[in-house]
Amino acid sequence: MSSSGRLHSPHFVLAGCCLSLVLVMASVTSVNLALEGIALDLRAAGSDLTWIADSYTVALAALVLPFGALGDDKGRKKCLIIGTVVFGIAAAVAATASSVGFLIACRALMGVARR
Repeated sequence: MSSSGRLHSPHFVLAGCCLSLVLVMASVTSVNLALEGIALDLRAAGSDLTWIADSYTVALAALVLPFGALGDDKGRKKCLIIGTVVFGIAAAVAATASSVGFLIACRALMGVARR
């Protein structure tokens, strides 16, 4: 078996999918745990905190079907890699957010990228 054939092994595919799911769960959980600190740092109101926590999930859920079709058309691996890179960039930018609106936009972009 060639070295490139190993990367298409079902075990590697499963590991990649599992790591992608870990990113999703870690993103949701970490923000929920940090809401108190976010409220203090950004002086966010209760409704703002709800949008900070939920903008990611709303964007993720809204785009499951269209991005699934895109993955079927353009290739699942390519879409997963691009989405993971955009997710990472959006998460890094979200960490530097200085306003509630900007943080909500970054979290929504993270949700778009995970689909």
